[in-house]
Amino acid sequence: MTNTRSRLAYLDVYKGLCILFVIITHYDWPYKLTLYLLFPFWIDMAVPVFMVITGYLSAMSFQKKEQTLTDSYRPVNILCRWLRFIIPVVPILVFQAAVYCIANRQTLTFSGMLFDFAGGQGAGSFFIPVILQAALATPLLWHLIRKYREKGLAVCFAVNVLYEIFKKLVSLNYAVYRMCFLRYTFILAYGVYLFVIKDEKQENRIGYDLAGLAGFVYLVIFKYTPAAPLFTDQWITTSVFAVLFIVPVMLRLMKPNHISNRLLETLGRASFNIYLIQMVWYWDCNGLAEMLNKAVPTIALRLVVIITVCCTLGVLFYRIENPITQRIIKKIRTRTTTGKVLSERYR
Repeated sequence: MTNTRSRLAYLDVYKGLCILFVIITHYDWPYKLTLYLLFPFWIDMAVPVFMVITGYLSAMSFQKKEQTLTDSYRPVNILCRWLRFIIPVVPILVFQAAVYCIANRQTLTFSGMLFDFAGGQGAGSFFIPVILQAALATPLLWHLIRKYREKGLAVCFAVNVLYEIFKKLVSLNYAVYRMCFLRYTFILAYGVYLFVIKDEKQENRIGYDLAGLAGFVYLVIFKYTPAAPLFTDQWITTSVFAVLFIVPVMLRLMKPNHISNRLLETLGRASFNIYLIQMVWYWDCNGLAEMLNKAVPTIALRLVVIITVCCTLGVLFYRIENPITQRIIKKIRTRTTTGKVLSERYR
């Protein structure tokens, strides 16, 4: 294992744990049991943690490449960032479209497939359009946070809050709301911010701890009492105020460390592929969850089966898909670089 791999192994461990949390949270739990097991404080934080890591790794990549904001938004760079997600998604969406058409004995229109499947079918399917939008936003967040630091982070928090208010004022459609990355603006920017300050000593952590306390109070009030939030009334546990809970947690966890676990690292590297598999598993159209409920008597055993199947198939999918994706991206970048060199030579 290289030094770089060692430094990033802990991030794969976190991603591995989070993808297990994603599988667990999408099980059809009794609501009161999720509260009893304190899901709002750990299981429900899986996607926000993914967003922190995404922002952190994106900032690391931009610093390494030393790209200007203009370079970051060149079509070839946007395409390469998108292909990392689009290539594994395509076979999943084609499979779902085929099953949908066979099950419903009807033809799915192109516009119907774009909306119904690109963020509409299966557990957590909103993540596909959200992560594609995040890939567009991260260069801007990187340059904003790197230049303005805490002020830039405050702007991102304000944008996130304003989006929630806007959603409430216009009664934004739930399906549209969940597929817009703006509801994760702050926590994505926080990941970028953590990379910017990674080499600095954080002796005064009271501000982070107060943010965490505010998030904790918010979750307690709006998940464990009858009180209802004024405008963050959808996806309460991952709203802009709830994710403040993990601000001090991620400040401490994102410091380079020697945490490693080969199994979790493997799951972490294949986390997006595992997510796609669990999305299909929990999809109502295939009836897999219903069949499992009839065949296996207890929740614990069902979860063991679901986790084993989704992780095994997801890792296998990753090992087939990732080399193909990397090869395609490399060819695109090589051709673009070669073309640029030739054009400059003969200018």
